[in-house]
Amino acid sequence: SLGTLMFGYHLAVVNLPLATISKELGFFGDSYTAGLVVSVALFGALIGSLSAAFLSEIMDSKKALLLSLPLFLIGSHLCSNAYSVSILLTARA
Repeated sequence: SLGTLMFGYHLAVVNLPLATISKELGFFGDSYTAGLVVSVALFGALIGSLSAAFLSEIMDSKKALLLSLPLFLIGSHLCSNAYSVSILLTARA
């Protein structure tokens, strides 16, 4: 499904450029922060799946998916323009 594709993309897209991201944002060599940047998306997935279950009960699941697409696009835009670790963590969650 499209939701699974978006989730897989969101998790995998940070792994390849993590060294460059960590140098630019100043946490190169800090494995705790690097792990947090990669895994914070799982927390967002938990919140998103609970929200999607609630929204699917209220409206059609297609409408719920279409409602989540702008959030995904905004989060992706914020990730690509993040200038601090806190903004990157917020955008990935």
